[in-house]
Amino acid sequence: MRFFERPLTPAESHALVDRIEARFEADGFGLWVLERTDDSVFLGFAGLAVQTFEAPFTPCVEVGWRLARHGWGQGYATEAARAALRFGFEVVGLDEIVSFTTPANERSRRVMERLGMTRDPADDFDHPLLPPGERRGLVLIDPPYEAPDEFERAAGALKAAYRRFATGIFMLWFPIKSPAAADAFCGEVLSAGMARALRLDIALPAAGAGKTGAEPGRARMAAAGLLVLNPPYGLDAAMRDAAPILAERLGGGARLDVVWLAGEGS
Repeated sequence: MRFFERPLTPAESHALVDRIEARFEADGFGLWVLERTDDSVFLGFAGLAVQTFEAPFTPCVEVGWRLARHGWGQGYATEAARAALRFGFEVVGLDEIVSFTTPANERSRRVMERLGMTRDPADDFDHPLLPPGERRGLVLIDPPYEAPDEFERAAGALKAAYRRFATGIFMLWFPIKSPAAADAFCGEVLSAGMARALRLDIALPAAGAGKTGAEPGRARMAAAGLLVLNPPYGLDAAMRDAAPILAERLGGGARLDVVWLAGEGS
């Protein structure tokens, strides 16, 4: 699992098997179980899979393999991949089959070379479903919050992204029309078990004072928040130092609240 984000949990493994079986039904091909013929030891899987993530060569059909360590270095991946290629071209009637891996995965690259595949540098890509290779990065999320379920969708998306990229810094802006709704939203995000989370709220108590014309039944936004997961060191202190400057610039009794929801001073 060196070149994967992390090992799958048992529940994720079962879900993967369900998806593989569903693809057999939908496509007529998929990923086969690999067993050693002399003793039926489970080695892993190999076969064909449709890929639709964003890349220069997608949508496509990929030949792929994933073997347990006890199946490495014995030609099993090459043998299984050749069988998958024959099946794809001769039985399914595919015109093209591709394969891809990270540049550092020399074992898989050698399998591809033994299969007669050649690299096209024009198709090199950063996998959109995996975190950056350096394991660090900043993700800024700015939803429009126009749909009634936007809070729920934003919380779900942030939790899913955090599971894939747990070392990244995430900043998600949200409006505060109802403090209770904002608190519930932050609580829902934190239910995923984030170790460090900082909340920054800026309030304009005088916003909307003396103004008319607001749509009936719609609350006027007088505050906004920024939820920061894995905040960089010193962000809380820097924002507290910035609070009086922001209050002066914004006027009207503006206030910046800096609160740890998880970790540090929570």
